[in-house]
Amino acid sequence: VPMTFSLFDGSTATTAAWTEKQTVNVFAGRFLAMLGSTSATSATNLAKTLTNADDVYLAVTLNTGSGDVPLSNRQRFLPVPYALWTTASTTFKVNASDAPSGVPLTLNAGTKTEVQFGGNLRLKGYDVTFAPWDTAPRGDGGRAVVQDTGDTLALNFNGDFAGGVRIDGAVNLPGNLTVGTSLSVDVTAKQCSGGAWDCVCSTGRHAISGGFICAAGSTGVMSYPTPNPQSGTGDWTGWHATCQNTSGTEVKPSSVWVMCSRIQ
Repeated sequence: VPMTFSLFDGSTATTAAWTEKQTVNVFAGRFLAMLGSTSATSATNLAKTLTNADDVYLAVTLNTGSGDVPLSNRQRFLPVPYALWTTASTTFKVNASDAPSGVPLTLNAGTKTEVQFGGNLRLKGYDVTFAPWDTAPRGDGGRAVVQDTGDTLALNFNGDFAGGVRIDGAVNLPGNLTVGTSLSVDVTAKQCSGGAWDCVCSTGRHAISGGFICAAGSTGVMSYPTPNPQSGTGDWTGWHATCQNTSGTEVKPSSVWVMCSRIQ
């Protein structure tokens, strides 16, 4: 019996998303048909339809000598229980033999929205690579994280990202920091006049040294970073200075300066 098989995206859709004609053997009202078996093009279009549609329904029409007779009630495409259990299980496994050689496994290629993981993500490999989907408005991508030889974790391996690595936030290093080539430190001097006890660096800079000048008739007594190193709290952010006049009274210096640094 000649038949037409059509897929619709939705139970009330009027335009078929995919159509195929077959001649099917029917016995006592029962038949078996393999959709997408007529040609490679039909199979490819069928796969695209099933991937892009949200709610798939199948309609079957008998092509008789007196006209086309659609069978009543479209049949909705649903996953079988085993497939539903597999995709919702705690272990999701794709064997290499299940995919053609050299073809990557792509998740959510249609909308390109985020893919979320509820737990830890373990990568059985050595490289984490970024690659643009279509165009490269942010660059060409490359190897962002690599487990290098010697069990070393490398960021921006081999300089794949021309712009380097930028960290927008605080960095806490509980261990040593090793610089392979060069470390650029921006150092500027700030002078505070007008009888100030302290001279404080601007935000984002740290004090590495300082000095002061006492007014005429007084002598220098002490100068140290602020906060006081003896307090053991905080980073050095400025420089404190104290002078002493001839009667032994502490007076403000005429000028205090501080050398401020920032790592670039």
